[in-house]
Amino acid sequence: MSEKEERRVVTIRNIDEELYNKAMSLARSLGKTAGEIVNDALRLLVSSLEAGAATAEIIGRSVGERVEEARQKLLSIISVGDLDELIVTNKDLKEIDKKIMFRNIGRLVFGEDIDPRVFDEKVAGIVYCDALVIPENLPKLKVLSKARFIKKIEIRMGGREEAQTG
Repeated sequence: MSEKEERRVVTIRNIDEELYNKAMSLARSLGKTAGEIVNDALRLLVSSLEAGAATAEIIGRSVGERVEEARQKLLSIISVGDLDELIVTNKDLKEIDKKIMFRNIGRLVFGEDIDPRVFDEKVAGIVYCDALVIPENLPKLKVLSKARFIKKIEIRMGGREEAQTG
């Protein structure tokens, strides 16, 4: 900065009086002038805003990439729903070439022949089902990790069902 710019008198209107008094007290305690303190504060503000803008740009790009990844993932999922009842077999899951989302089904029954690996590979999620019936060979917590808003879980144990409220 030139000497002329450093000595230039600047008037700033609408400064909060309490904030100004605190800044002046701080200036005295640090052995600085009011101008030096205001310059330091403005430098800090400007650098913070510039850093924030750069960070926002980086975050924006990252979010954009994540949104595109999510969009691509959603395009690779088939949705089946709005049914009173649906029985799904291992063959049904294996025949479909994408992941599947089960939604809004009154009673969703997974057959006793369901292979846990096929279930894990093919089922993207289960949402809004009044009753979800799973065979005892499917790990209950693995199934529930893919389920949301299920009213009742029934475990089919060798032909009989054991109900659990969800």
